Amino acid sequence: MIRGLAASAALCFLMTLTACGAAGGPGGREALPPTSSAALGSIDPCSLVDDGMRRSLRLDAGISQSDVPVSGANSCHWFSTDREFSLVFGFFPGSYRVDDIAAKYDDAAWIGVDGRRAVRASSGLATSGTTCLLFTELPARGVAYTQVRLLASPAGKASAGPCERIIDLTRTLLASANL
Repeated sequence: MIRGLAASAALCFLMTLTACGAAGGPGGREALPPTSSAALGSIDPCSLVDDGMRRSLRLDAGISQSDVPVSGANSCHWFSTDREFSLVFGFFPGSYRVDDIAAKYDDAAWIGVDGRRAVRASSGLATSGTTCLLFTELPARGVAYTQVRLLASPAGKASAGPCERIIDLTRTLLASANL
């Protein structure tokens, strides 16, 4: 009986390794440990965007920021190469909850981002109408923060609004972080 249990455990372990693959996560990146507020604090959001992704998203090199937009947060700020928009993405400390953040905005709209609860808002900002915020709940106590701000619309070119861009950008960055 013990030999049977040991064999079953070994088989389950091997199946888990095979299912995960040798490289860990998508694109050959190592999979992150289970998400916790401590693990989120160790992720540099600027490192989530490699050169190929920067070209695809039309972003310049990001600038790492600590304690922006709130104390204890870590984020990255990028500008589009044509200066049409800016993007900020990061992680709030584990003490923040999407429900609490939603209560702070009159125009908070609950939406889903790949099965996660999220709140989209823009009110209360001096740049309302050109800026959109998205707060996405992460597993095990965490919130991802995304901000898209329109800076200019190139002459003769129709531009998508900030809230039309924010969900796809958030999905891309969360996937890059294996979250």
